[in-house]
Amino acid sequence: MKNNKVGVTFISDPLPVNMADSWYEFSDMNHFWIERRFAVMNEMLHNAGLGKPNFTKWLDVGCGAGLLQQFCDLKYQLKIDGADLNLVALAQNPAGQQRTFCYNILDRKSNLCEAYDVVSIFDVLEHISDEDKFLEALLFHIKPNGYLLVNVPAIQFLFSKYDKVAGHVRRYARADISKICAKHRMEVVEWSYWGICLLPVLLMRNLLVSRVPDDQVIKKGFSSNSFFSSILRFFSRLEMLPNHVLGTSLMFILKKLPER
Repeated sequence: MKNNKVGVTFISDPLPVNMADSWYEFSDMNHFWIERRFAVMNEMLHNAGLGKPNFTKWLDVGCGAGLLQQFCDLKYQLKIDGADLNLVALAQNPAGQQRTFCYNILDRKSNLCEAYDVVSIFDVLEHISDEDKFLEALLFHIKPNGYLLVNVPAIQFLFSKYDKVAGHVRRYARADISKICAKHRMEVVEWSYWGICLLPVLLMRNLLVSRVPDDQVIKKGFSSNSFFSSILRFFSRLEMLPNHVLGTSLMFILKKLPER
């Protein structure tokens, strides 16, 4: 294990990831979609009876620039660990060497076996080709009766050029949660679609990005001016949760069942 000037602790060697680096140029704590994603997470934790998280150990896999780490620090006064393999993202993470790792969870380091009460993967699973192998590696790090918190893009019909450029392999539906639980000995604690009011916006985005060069897709599809963001922020807050009908994203909390 070693530290370096990037500001992270290196447990594994960095590796290329199936993720558009340009996404980090336009995502921050003030982006309306980021704000909404964390508001949904907060409400779902409350609905699941977890309230203000009473976990002492939380690992955010695919932490990127540390947005979830920042949110948990500000909202819950909880300092959580982050892991990623993308040096472009890790270089922008302010959490520091004590909390942020360049770590490949597939390495399954023995000192991290069942080390965490909760592991989160926010908009990570859709980038992974071998979903089952990745999920088993995640579970290796979670204590029995611990939690896996997941956010993914929803509805395969909406898959577009934006998804391809962003590095997405698939989008998800409610039925996929049941399949994951059946394969990996987990149970659903809470789930919800969210972003139903963003459906027409996403359809317009899909049409827009189909006509622009690949290197402009993320900018055109994710950046937003303050006026447009204010409108979307307002309508997003009108959505009632849990939403079991439809949305542009899907969030779920799963519980790791102990071995029999």
